[in-house]
Amino acid sequence: MGKLVLLQQYKFTSLGPMYSSAVLKQGNHDCVLLIEPYEADFLEAIRKEKPTLVGFQVFTGQQHWAIDWARKIKAELNVPVIFGGPHATHNPELIRDEQSIDYICRGEGEQATLDLINAIENSGSVTDIPNIWARVDGEVIENELRPLADVDKLPFPDRELYYRYPLFKENVVKRFITGRGCKHRCTFCHNHLDIELYKSKGEWARKRSPRNVIDEIKEVRDNYPLEILDFSPDDYFLSSKQWAKEFLTIYKAEVGLPFVLNTRPEAVSREVAQDLKNAGCRSVAISIESAIDELRNGVLKKNTELEDIRNAMAHLHEAGLLT
Repeated sequence: MGKLVLLQQYKFTSLGPMYSSAVLKQGNHDCVLLIEPYEADFLEAIRKEKPTLVGFQVFTGQQHWAIDWARKIKAELNVPVIFGGPHATHNPELIRDEQSIDYICRGEGEQATLDLINAIENSGSVTDIPNIWARVDGEVIENELRPLADVDKLPFPDRELYYRYPLFKENVVKRFITGRGCKHRCTFCHNHLDIELYKSKGEWARKRSPRNVIDEIKEVRDNYPLEILDFSPDDYFLSSKQWAKEFLTIYKAEVGLPFVLNTRPEAVSREVAQDLKNAGCRSVAISIESAIDELRNGVLKKNTELEDIRNAMAHLHEAGLLT
């Protein structure tokens, strides 16, 4: 059995590592996540876990912290290191510039990480694993991307990954996501780069079925403290009015807990606002970015109109929702 030890700089829960952990455990491996501010001796905590592989989910701005720790791990523990996440996906040349990085995972990482751990554990080849760039004998091997995952076939996120730190488990507000990817191309987000990266590998923006999401929510509700659901990682919640109506109908009947969400203004009609209120929604956040058309649409590529923003706010206020 192999073990992936994921390292994190900040005090928050992230669904990406939870999904990777769930797939690894399904494949009879282990996954542990350590958050630096919560550990008295971060290096010693890593050492005690005896990792097969050490991983970093890297966002732009965090790469310097991750590289510093990768160097320490290579020097002190001599354990292979993998970088994944948006920054590594779109800057894979990091592996050429930084000798402490053994592998880069580009794009979706669940199956790729499982394949890599299997190869390491079985002394197999690491040179032909889709989504993985590997350094082998000083040479960097670049592999193609595998087709996009069917999000309904993934196991539910492994929330226990974060619950070694009790405050996450005890927090009665928990985050959920109803799909993966987004069809919009806002320039401040990595999503437009992901669309281009995967343009021949399937539809980047994918929704989970309403039943799949409801079943995950019920599993969390039945096993952990849960009083408010937070769909804020998911701007795509209202991307389909038909999906939203079906989901909200089931949600009201089978869950009924208060929830909050993010969305785009053009997704909010008077009917949608009332459906949200009836299902238990407390508040809706809309990222306007700017009231200046040239900045909002010309530079940031939000593709939202002021009329849609005004109408969405009016519909939400009329329904009695906080914004």
